[in-house]
Amino acid sequence: TSVSKTASSTPSSSTVCPTQPEAGTYCGFINPEDPCAPQPDGYGPRPTPDTVDAFYAYAPFHKAALTAITPSGYVNTFKDLNASTSANTYLGLYTLTSYDVQACAQHCEDTALCTGVNVYIERDPLKRSPYCPDPSSITNYKCNLWGSGVTKETATNTGGWRDQFQVVIVGSNGYETTNTATPPKCPGFKPPQSCKGGAINKFGSHLESKSFLGPFNPNVYAAYGQAQTAVNKAAAAKKEKYLPCNSFNAYMMKLNGKPTGTSCSLYTGPVDSSPASYFGGWSSGNLFQVESSWSY
Repeated sequence: TSVSKTASSTPSSSTVCPTQPEAGTYCGFINPEDPCAPQPDGYGPRPTPDTVDAFYAYAPFHKAALTAITPSGYVNTFKDLNASTSANTYLGLYTLTSYDVQACAQHCEDTALCTGVNVYIERDPLKRSPYCPDPSSITNYKCNLWGSGVTKETATNTGGWRDQFQVVIVGSNGYETTNTATPPKCPGFKPPQSCKGGAINKFGSHLESKSFLGPFNPNVYAAYGQAQTAVNKAAAAKKEKYLPCNSFNAYMMKLNGKPTGTSCSLYTGPVDSSPASYFGGWSSGNLFQVESSWSY
């Protein structure tokens, strides 16, 4: 199996970057005395000539993506794109020693809330410094973890520019877990019930709704419901009645195939899966979809 490492080489917040390359003070490099010191080398081959066009055309990169085996418990959602996933449900980044989807999936299994992964190949600069604006390239195999579905519509990151160096992406594959296990219990609430892919549409006891960025995490929504109950109780002051949150429905909403965050609806009365009748649809030329839905 491949050995992986975290990809971060970001300087600490206490480091001060100089305006001139003074010895011993330059930020984030292996050799602090050299403002053009190499970054940690990538494990992938460097196509020749060292150009963006050659990187895009390099056949072994595309072969690695096209022949990758889908790990057990996952489904392949897109293959060999020139863009990586971009969404607000990001959970982490790893670099790998090879195009190893299984290793990436293992990182997902070891990470709470992870439901999707994106494996891709990236052209990165060998050196990162304003004093080396267009260095030679290195090739990194990257693994991104996501707390939502990973679809073709999420693959919108095509790279970018670092000074005069162009970062590009090839061989991008997406995978979603097929694990439909019940999400975790939330303190103060009974075990969750599946809403079978639909959001609850029950207006009679509806208290409030809110959306949260980030991965699907029911404990956030349980805390939101309990906090709203406390606010309502305090606002009632000496009155005998107030509106408590006795149940909630949490679901991941997608806009045109891309996750927008988790919506949470609070209810004063009990709810189950029977009123879960909203599955999305078209509105003003946009497609809305419900990815996961559970009631507590």
